Amino acid sequence: GGWCFRNPLPQGNRMRSLWGFGANDIWAVGDAGVIVHWNGTSWTGSKSGVFEPLKSLWGASTTQMWAVGFKGQIVRWNGTTWAQVASGVAANLNSVWGVSATNVWAVGDSGVILNWDGTKWNKKQSGVADNLHAIWGTAANDIWAMGDNATILYWNGTSWTRKQSGHFEPMYAIWGTAKNDIWAAGATGIIQHYDGTSWSTESDTGSDNKTLYAIWGR
Repeated sequence: GGWCFRNPLPQGNRMRSLWGFGANDIWAVGDAGVIVHWNGTSWTGSKSGVFEPLKSLWGASTTQMWAVGFKGQIVRWNGTTWAQVASGVAANLNSVWGVSATNVWAVGDSGVILNWDGTKWNKKQSGVADNLHAIWGTAANDIWAMGDNATILYWNGTSWTRKQSGHFEPMYAIWGTAKNDIWAAGATGIIQHYDGTSWSTESDTGSDNKTLYAIWGR
């Protein structure tokens, strides 16, 4: 028993992240552990097994997908069902991204960084205590993470190091076309660009502007 959504269907919780493999295969995750799938015609719900908000979604293939969220929750899709996987942390996890099915990264509050090695999630030393909100890269030795207090971290394949951002605003999103063409966005409408050598501010529209939470291009 209990209450369930009748309108809108299949649910009405806040959605936080999307990932897809084509026009007929798109996933979305959100509050209350909600996961829904688009098959080209309609959205249908899929049980996640968790009730905490899920904040980020990434997939290596149609049978290898990950979603992360509050209180260290991680769930994995195997092509048939979603199942919980132990993260080993209690911090909120805010973003997930991977190089391959056996090399997946997640970042979260209090500087938490996790790496999936194909068998288990391992905690990595970030060197910071700031909340981390986004992660993205071009290769196993070229990965960036962004967070509060303009935190920018770089993974060279061996360790995480902090890089200069030139500003103080929290950063919430990162995406690029290549290792010398990366874009990041965050609070007060700030947009930054990395040219392979340094980060520069391309747009800083002031504290009255809205926070930017996502960035993407083609």
